[in-house]
Amino acid sequence: EEEEEEEEEEEIDDEEDDDVAVPAEELEEEDMDEEEEEEDSSGEDMIVPATPVKHGPELDEEAKNKVGFILEEFLCCHDVTEAVECMIELHGLGTYPKAVLDEEVVRRGLEMALDASPKECTLMAKMFGSLVDQAILIPEDAAKGFCDVFLDLADISIDIPKAPELLASIAADMLKTGHLDAGVIKAGLVEFQKEDPKNFKFFEGVLATV
Repeated sequence: EEEEEEEEEEEIDDEEDDDVAVPAEELEEEDMDEEEEEEDSSGEDMIVPATPVKHGPELDEEAKNKVGFILEEFLCCHDVTEAVECMIELHGLGTYPKAVLDEEVVRRGLEMALDASPKECTLMAKMFGSLVDQAILIPEDAAKGFCDVFLDLADISIDIPKAPELLASIAADMLKTGHLDAGVIKAGLVEFQKEDPKNFKFFEGVLATV
């Protein structure tokens, strides 16, 4: 009987050892580790792949003049409604694919605005945003226009030293609002970094966000 009682006592002691509570600090550390793992995995999911930038053919003089007219009118009057109507007319001509025309509109628009003033750059960006919101311009084509200007900044910045800084600011703002395709911009910036490291320094923060 004494042996049986001793065995029962040992079993009770073992059960008590198993039921010993884990210190709260250890539990908190485990929870924090799990949260960090979740954050790391979610961060990996947010990485935007670079989308190869494929540009269309160069426009002929007539098409270039039409694009130039639309942009000059906007810089003169800042009438977004008129710009929208002109863009619809431009697309209706059927001379070039819509994507090619839109890329040229953004490229030329940015270059003209950079040559004008910081205020015009802001207004031009808002106009592009309105075109995207109304599905007249898509973020991918808008981004291609930006990428074209990235590669021209070495020349543009000679006459307009503030151009890289202004363009970086516009690109960052339009990426935040979803008006530029992040994958296309990322690919363009990677190429830009190789071609023009001097001016790319203004875009390091932009690349970090895509």
